[in-house]
Amino acid sequence: AGTGEVLEVIRDWRESDEMQEVANVCAGGDPACGTLITSYAQGLAPYAAPFFLSVIAGLLWHVCCWVAVSRTCRKAVCCRERLLPRPASIKQKLLSVLIVLTTSVVILVTGLVNVDANSTLTTEINDLFCLLAVFGSEFLNGRRIVGDEFLGLNDIIRRTDSLLETLDVDSSELRT
Repeated sequence: AGTGEVLEVIRDWRESDEMQEVANVCAGGDPACGTLITSYAQGLAPYAAPFFLSVIAGLLWHVCCWVAVSRTCRKAVCCRERLLPRPASIKQKLLSVLIVLTTSVVILVTGLVNVDANSTLTTEINDLFCLLAVFGSEFLNGRRIVGDEFLGLNDIIRRTDSLLETLDVDSSELRT
């Protein structure tokens, strides 16, 4: 059956249940509540960063698309249509290379982290389905372990049906 739980994996990775600590402190009205919430939010920042970066990239993409589509946008000061390109300085070239390399490394690292997290999550979901299958089987068919016997729902329904047949109001056994 299932062995681990996703919440336990997250707690082990974070080494504690930080949300429980925040809830306990803030429920008591402790003045340290604000700093605990801030530290908890900062702990979530690595997970929120890809979302915000994708929003920024989406906004930039839409700006570039509208510049390509709309003539009015191409005449804006930032686009400068019909001007000769000027040569980029060494600083601009190095900054471009640095940005491309940094984003490439970040994409590679987050991809590897996601692959590892996905394999852990897949294992935990498989364990959960296994546990649910065992639970369903025991619920319907019962458990035959000495000291912990449970007849199961199917056996209970069968016995109840036979009892209802025996106690049928129209049966000759119940007439006096």
